[in-house]
Amino acid sequence: PDHQRLLYKLGVDTVIIPEQLAAVQLASKVAIPGFIQYASFDTEMSFQELVVEKWAGKTLLELDLTNKYGMQIIAIRGQSENNFRFIPNAQYELQTGDKLIVIRRTSDSHEIHS
Repeated sequence: PDHQRLLYKLGVDTVIIPEQLAAVQLASKVAIPGFIQYASFDTEMSFQELVVEKWAGKTLLELDLTNKYGMQIIAIRGQSENNFRFIPNAQYELQTGDKLIVIRRTSDSHEIHS
């Protein structure tokens, strides 16, 4: 928008347009399975929830998700658990039904078959 360009010309470092953010988040919720929200610290990153199926029986180390998919698992909750466990150990073996919270670049948020 014109007012955004004007604010940048005036020297404003960051311009936030709530309508634009809301539109992008709504589109992402529709287009990206498991989309949760954009990280508040960077609009280029998003959190996504995945439910483990195909990855069951493998450790995080074996899956090498950072190198293969450009994402980091920040929390895991087992099917029978009430709370998430944050910053999981690389030796953690995933189980069918585990819920994973991952952070990844929004531009890389194509469908992942976990």
